[in-house]
Amino acid sequence: MRSRTGWAAPRFSSWLVIVDMSTVDPGVTRRMSETALQKGVGYLDAPVLGRPAAVGNWALPVGGRAHDLDQCRPILELVAAKIFHIGESGSGNKVKLLNQLMFGAINAMTAEMMAVAEKIGISRSFSLRPSVRVRRRR
Repeated sequence: MRSRTGWAAPRFSSWLVIVDMSTVDPGVTRRMSETALQKGVGYLDAPVLGRPAAVGNWALPVGGRAHDLDQCRPILELVAAKIFHIGESGSGNKVKLLNQLMFGAINAMTAEMMAVAEKIGISRSFSLRPSVRVRRRR
């Protein structure tokens, strides 16, 4: 929270906690947290793991003080099925970046698999079909 004159911290800051759900550099998160804490305001980084359509089932890796998370947990549970306290400020964004790295690797392997499939004479459309069908129990 910034104003033209600098940090804008309201009088009720003793119970105020900023929950940053963006995906940013963990160093930026730590600096934002330090600034907030200097003003008596709690700060959590809780980037979203999950697709927008899955709101309510998201996972939130959270960095910051445990008692700030305890205070915010009831609100976070409205959007997330799993909430994990990872550690100090910036830790939530570190986990998010690792998650992004994993999905990037999966996407790269999928592209390689499609190229190899085409090279050995298997159509792209077939190579993208699931090879195992899961049946749901009734």
